[in-house]
Amino acid sequence: MKYKIIKLEFQTEVHFGEKALDSGDKIIYADSLFSALCHEALSQKENVFKKLICAVKENRILISDAMPYIGEKFYVPKPKKKILYDLPIQKDSTANNKILKKLAYIPVSQFDDYLNEKLDIEKAADDFKNIGDFHIRQKASIARDYTDSSPYAIKVFAFNKGSGLYVCIGYDSEQEYTLISDLFVQLSYTGIGGKVSVGLGKFTAHISNVPESLNKRLTENENTEENNTMYKNINNNSDVTDTVKYESRTADKTTENLYTGTKNKDKMYMSLSLCLPKDEELDMALEDAVFLIKRRGGFISSDSCAGTAKKKKELYLFEAGSVFKNRFAGDIYDVSPETVPHEVYRYAKPMFMEV
Repeated sequence: MKYKIIKLEFQTEVHFGEKALDSGDKIIYADSLFSALCHEALSQKENVFKKLICAVKENRILISDAMPYIGEKFYVPKPKKKILYDLPIQKDSTANNKILKKLAYIPVSQFDDYLNEKLDIEKAADDFKNIGDFHIRQKASIARDYTDSSPYAIKVFAFNKGSGLYVCIGYDSEQEYTLISDLFVQLSYTGIGGKVSVGLGKFTAHISNVPESLNKRLTENENTEENNTMYKNINNNSDVTDTVKYESRTADKTTENLYTGTKNKDKMYMSLSLCLPKDEELDMALEDAVFLIKRRGGFISSDSCAGTAKKKKELYLFEAGSVFKNRFAGDIYDVSPETVPHEVYRYAKPMFMEV
């Protein structure tokens, strides 16, 4: 697989998050990105949507969460694995522990320093503050007959100049690269996140090579015979190691699958996106894994739901930064309720980097 990064240089403020308008986040997750890309694909001709779904399901396209960048410094999630830092002694002995706990992203160029307990975490935390700030904006909803208005507050994030988010994309061929990069460029005009209808979330997409410090961890992760065997086994039940029954992640059906996979005793791998193993991958994925779980819900944006607010089925996903001994493929899951006449997909495929 080949990799590129797409820098999202925001021209406007943004509103990210699934909660109330007066709360927000400064990043956007891979599942939300994928939903936005699906909407763009549906507006195109020549079955672009079906091509996108097929390519993702067959592991020919991968996307990461949208991660921060400041200038030429690109950040990745802090690994969930415990790093036993020998923190400097201060008058307040808990100060550094608080800094380390709050530090959510690590400069990829200093990732080795972090793993080797040599990163200046106080400086890294101070540098990250330069990404931007949250603000509260007052807006008003105007009735169609212009007879009444309803004021509301919205929490927005304004990225500082030279800062923004970037997405790492993986693709198998030029055909997949053209498909996913074109969708990102088209999405830049529509905007991403909440309240794009009032001008939020507009960005310019800049495509470039992956920084070498990140690229080597992505390619070392996959340039192994074991990794090729893993994907072969996932799609071929000839090498069966166990049979297990799990409750479906969408909590409305039960499935029984043959569990297959491979093990790696020496290396660990961190996901750069929210992810969830398939039923047949779950047992191996959990072995020696260090992770946090994030609930993902939200409402369906579709012409079939016009005038009504219909919720997607909730999924509980591994957060980006979760660390695994055994890689897995994950999937895109249908989270549509029974009352919606079409599939609604939740992206939950990992993009692994070696840690």
